[in-house]
Amino acid sequence: MLFFATLNYLIRFVKWHYYLHVLNVSIPLKASILIFFSGFSMTITPAKSGELIKPYLLQRYGLAVSRTAPVVAVERLTDLLGMGILVVIGSAAFVSGIIPALTLIALLLMLLIAFQYEPVSMKCLEIICRFPLMKRYRETLHSLYSSTRQLTASKPLGIGTGLSVISWFFESLGLYVALIGTGNHITVLDSVFIYAFSIISGFLAMLPGGLGATEGIMILLLAGQGIPAADATAATLLCRAATLWFAVAIGLASLVIHGKLYGHKRKNQPH
Repeated sequence: MLFFATLNYLIRFVKWHYYLHVLNVSIPLKASILIFFSGFSMTITPAKSGELIKPYLLQRYGLAVSRTAPVVAVERLTDLLGMGILVVIGSAAFVSGIIPALTLIALLLMLLIAFQYEPVSMKCLEIICRFPLMKRYRETLHSLYSSTRQLTASKPLGIGTGLSVISWFFESLGLYVALIGTGNHITVLDSVFIYAFSIISGFLAMLPGGLGATEGIMILLLAGQGIPAADATAATLLCRAATLWFAVAIGLASLVIHGKLYGHKRKNQPH
């Protein structure tokens, strides 16, 4: 389970570093690795919003948060698209699950199309900037939009979504292995569906780390496959320990190491 979780993290790092490249952000590879994994220290936040610590850390390289924050947002968006695709692929035994997955994918694609249609997006920005409290953030909002539009163009979006499908497929195999460990067996497609559907549900519930919602749905879906309740609970808790809590541990360690190696860098240092 830890092996498959690590594969997920490494592939998602490739996506992170690729998105920095799309924005012409150049930082040392070691620093990029540590900043990416430092984000895992904030995994237990609603919808992983705490991962905005990554653009904050990038400030040490002279990079404005408004320029790099969209990387985190598009990471989450492509993760949702990737898991939605996995739900569709694994929905052979869960026909009812394909409808919410396709709905989510459609809504995300509509949002992306809106971002790419510049006249509408710029008009919305201008309306927002008319409000007194938002006028001073005009440049920041335009910077956020510019970076987001770059990252959601067809090529980076396709690459990011493809990497998300592969990375989350590997992590879903952790549930498959956990069930084998408890003496039970379901198909790989079933484990992919159950894991991806549960993670999406936990994300949309906006609970810290999806705690409670993800586990509850995972146990219910496993029970629906004939897995005894005790075994379903054990497999779920084992899987979450090897994914969620393993990620938090890596994130905390990376955050400490990055602070020791790069904490002396000045925020206004050119990148």
